[in-house]
Amino acid sequence: MARFAALSPTVSAYLFQLPYYAVWITGIALCLSRWQRHPKVSAVAMAGFSLLFLESLFGTLFSYHFLPRMLRGSRDGDIWIRYSIWIIRTLIQAGLWGFILAAVFGWRGTGRYGDSERGAHRGD
Repeated sequence: MARFAALSPTVSAYLFQLPYYAVWITGIALCLSRWQRHPKVSAVAMAGFSLLFLESLFGTLFSYHFLPRMLRGSRDGDIWIRYSIWIIRTLIQAGLWGFILAAVFGWRGTGRYGDSERGAHRGD
């Protein structure tokens, strides 16, 4: 634990987000591997995973590196600024996950079990 104390807060925040980065990069890789089969779904889902990755990179950099420097010496309301940024980032992330879910599941037909679009493509 002493090693984490020696790291800057920004680097520590990035280290704790490594599992998210692994999931998002895996999602991008899966989109690329299925591009030929489902190009539209793959493109939209890959955009969502990429935006989550970028939001995390830049949002963390802003929150842990630039924001403390901007608020240095400020006592009035800085906690509300931090909470507001946290809420905005959370809403952006939730929206992007909704975007990914809509991409992955939104294109499917509304048929019942056994009455899927796959059967129609096979000529059943």
